[in-house]
Amino acid sequence: MDKTPISASETQTDVDIIGAELMDQSKPFLQSKTLWFNLAVAAFAVLVDHADLLRNYLSDGSYLIVMMVISAVNIYLRTKTTTAVRLK
Repeated sequence: MDKTPISASETQTDVDIIGAELMDQSKPFLQSKTLWFNLAVAAFAVLVDHADLLRNYLSDGSYLIVMMVISAVNIYLRTKTTTAVRLK
């Protein structure tokens, strides 16, 4: 194993190269299914909190199941993520 010290400029160059490769492989954040799903869940949480929209129609056990399904979908979407997301 080569134990030659790496200079800070070499390390930064490596980071720049990796960053450029990720940008080439990334997609705009608006194309992210995970982002849209999480935004929908956040909007849903606001509605439920302010209007008791869902709790009026579901028992406590059913409400818990709905919340668990939401978590499961989020986990599933994260496992299917293959592309980085960028802001532009």
